[in-house]
Amino acid sequence: MKVANVLFATLPGKYMIYNAQDANHRGRGKIEWGDESMYPFYRSLLKLHRNHPAVYKGSFYKLRTNVDDSVFAFKREFGNEKVLVFTNLSGENKTVQIESRIREQEWEDCFSGEKVRLLNDTELSPYGYIVYVSKN
Repeated sequence: MKVANVLFATLPGKYMIYNAQDANHRGRGKIEWGDESMYPFYRSLLKLHRNHPAVYKGSFYKLRTNVDDSVFAFKREFGNEKVLVFTNLSGENKTVQIESRIREQEWEDCFSGEKVRLLNDTELSPYGYIVYVSKN
């Protein structure tokens, strides 16, 4: 579910959170508001969407990788801001390689805050995702 929401939040178009989605509610019936396990994830996605114009109004470029059959990767750009999104749509670990001109700059992981200089081999867990931001 998380990888799908990362795509919904970063692909062109409006991002919406549906009723009780943040409460990890699935299906019909009474909404149990006690489960707060998804709150930090949705808080990060909303912050990403709100604070980075490249995500909500930037140009879109599909990135070619060495594992295009299972990884969907793309770049969004607006002004001097770039956002890279890697999503593993398979149930297996993947090591992703992208074109060299993109990887050699400073990036920050939107979810962990980790700073990365080179994106030579990006590791993605099954149904994993990484979103990097750069303002170079």
